[in-house]
Amino acid sequence: ARTMQFPFNWLAQGIVRGALQGVCVVHTEEPIVPEVMAIDAWVRPRPSRATEREARGLLGRMAHRAALYEPFRRGPTTGEYRDCQLKRFALDQHRRKSAVERKRPCPPLPWLWFLCARMPPRWLRREVPRRMKDWPVGFYSSPSRSGPRLVVIPELPRTRETFLLRMMGAGATLRDALTDFRALPDDAPERVVVEPLLVQLQRDLPRMQELTVTLIPEDAEDMMTYEEAVRIWTDTRTRLAQAE
Repeated sequence: ARTMQFPFNWLAQGIVRGALQGVCVVHTEEPIVPEVMAIDAWVRPRPSRATEREARGLLGRMAHRAALYEPFRRGPTTGEYRDCQLKRFALDQHRRKSAVERKRPCPPLPWLWFLCARMPPRWLRREVPRRMKDWPVGFYSSPSRSGPRLVVIPELPRTRETFLLRMMGAGATLRDALTDFRALPDDAPERVVVEPLLVQLQRDLPRMQELTVTLIPEDAEDMMTYEEAVRIWTDTRTRLAQAE
């Protein structure tokens, strides 16, 4: 996994990849041409593994159809919102051309999921205003069936079903998710997703902190939470070693 100056996007991509790899085809940092842009994560479900995918919780359910995942620690801004839409339609154009060349049916327009670690700006809530029926609190969709979808991570109920999504959160949401991580059974499948990321975070966090010279209070709080994540993982690994 590619590490970044701030660990948020890297962690979110790792959770999507770890939760859906195998039951879906998962691409992270997928380049889009002609502009130099990249999709944070783009996922295509494997039809033959639908039952397994559905067992992966909300992330598996979100991957019912080919989808782009764009996580934002703050925002998105209006420009970032438009860029994500542009990437979505550029990818759709590429897939349609490929289908024509291979004489296959035209694929449906992939979903676009905005994953907001903090409360999104009001204008985004106007763009994506509708509570999604039969989904937990915090899931929203556009009036148009082809419009983007939104997950407001701070609004998600604190349940095991939402755990992996809340690990993509910030502030109090992420701290609560870390508390829940500590309480997971040793054989919990969520640990298979999260633990490799914490191992890499333990190794790379000092370098990330060196690169991040100045932090606003909100960023400093988040960085301290990632430090807490590393401490929790270290304590957990020590406890498991002692139990053996």
